[in-house]
Amino acid sequence: MTLHRTPAALVLAMFVISQQASGSSADAWQTFRDQVRSTCLAQVPFLKDPAIHVEPFGTEHHGVALLSGAEQEGQPAEVRVCIYDKAAKTAEVSGPLPGVALEVPAQAPAALP
Repeated sequence: MTLHRTPAALVLAMFVISQQASGSSADAWQTFRDQVRSTCLAQVPFLKDPAIHVEPFGTEHHGVALLSGAEQEGQPAEVRVCIYDKAAKTAEVSGPLPGVALEVPAQAPAALP
């Protein structure tokens, strides 16, 4: 009898773990992307009209975004990396990445979960 309960308990445990790992709702992911976007943009007030591309889900502990913008009118845009700490809800921005250009899409990407 114990042999039959063990597989059932294992299946139940795997189901619970998979539900936790499968992530959050679409609204939660959108909230995460909005937090990354606003926190990263707040770190670069010196960029004129910066463009930002937020990686939709980040890593286990961080959100990631690419920023592009010029410090002064007429200068070429520079690309920077923003790392958002999910636990602390803070961000750090790198210096410019030499020789890297960032294309801004003409339209918004398709909706994400």
